[in-house]
Amino acid sequence: MTDKEILENNKLIANFYDTYLTVKYITTTVQQHISNYKDLRFHESWDWLMPVIIKIEKLGFSVDTKYCHCIIINGLNCDKYININTLKESKIKAVYEAIIKFIKWYNEKNK
Repeated sequence: MTDKEILENNKLIANFYDTYLTVKYITTTVQQHISNYKDLRFHESWDWLMPVIIKIEKLGFSVDTKYCHCIIINGLNCDKYININTLKESKIKAVYEAIIKFIKWYNEKNK
């Protein structure tokens, strides 16, 4: 993934999450970082990525990770069908890519 793609994907995630993050014991808002998207670390930090997973699960979807694999499917939200399945060279890359695919799908379904 290029730096430009990472930047665009981090913007996408930040706009989807748009609330508080606790990053290494410091509470911050994503909005504070939006002025400089290069400071966003969704692509490399579980501290940044896990709150997004929790938000997806609160929306009624199931996020399952094993090794270098991530699946996002319908959980409690049966009226919206989704099945995202990613396999990458590391777990965080698989989860990051699955989240990006999910957000693009979610935004399209909720226009």
